[in-house]
Amino acid sequence: MTRAGSALPRAVVGSAVAVASVAVATAFTAALWPFVKPTATPLFFAAVVISSWFGGTGPGLLATVLSVLVTEMHFLPPLLGFDTASVVRVASFVIVALLVASLYDRARTAQRRAENLASAREELLRQEQSARADAETSSRAKDEFLATLSHELRTPLNAMLGWLWWIRQGRLEPDRHARAMDTIDRNCKALAQRIEDLLDVSRIITGKLRLAIRPVALAPIVEAAVDAVRPAADAKAIDLVVSLGDVPAVAGDADRLQQIMWNLLSNAIKFTPDKGRV
Repeated sequence: MTRAGSALPRAVVGSAVAVASVAVATAFTAALWPFVKPTATPLFFAAVVISSWFGGTGPGLLATVLSVLVTEMHFLPPLLGFDTASVVRVASFVIVALLVASLYDRARTAQRRAENLASAREELLRQEQSARADAETSSRAKDEFLATLSHELRTPLNAMLGWLWWIRQGRLEPDRHARAMDTIDRNCKALAQRIEDLLDVSRIITGKLRLAIRPVALAPIVEAAVDAVRPAADAKAIDLVVSLGDVPAVAGDADRLQQIMWNLLSNAIKFTPDKGRV
């Protein structure tokens, strides 16, 4: 509904309220006339007040005009007499009625403005709460991302640092030294892959990492993950037992599957007591 279309029904309702208020005032004044004469205006002032409150200035003016006509025609003959008393009476009623209509119209406008301000304040509060919730969600997503990033980088770094420590000790046999170098090389490549993944932060946050699906043998992946975490297991004197049967190839991303194994074994060693078994 347009603004003009909504204003028309309000004007009609205001006019109806003015007519009805004057009609009720006329009926009550007629019923009480033996007790209130020669004063006929109090209830008509009430009609003007009601009309102004519900409809504004327009209905208040209409109620004023109708009240003058009714009082002069019915209660205070002769009809529209032009003697001084009649002119003063009518003028006084009109002036007071107009003042009352104006005051109530201003009060009504102020009330409407206050209601609009309250509604706007509530809307702003809802928007602020929504923005705060979005900010908190974003902050949680950032924290989760940083925690995942730390874990993904720490796993290959820990494997390299562990094997480098053993190499510096000079206690590795040639075959284990070669395995250590292979493990360090493999974890360097894995770390480079993790850093490459970070170049597309949005896909990491939304879980839309690119997957290179192909047939993958699981046994080498498990062995590589075991070699990566073995220094951490040795540091806690944890017995790391590997039992691989005839594992068929699966369709998957070799790098992601290795991440999964790294994470599983890293957490297992982290939460296993010293001299335990994994």
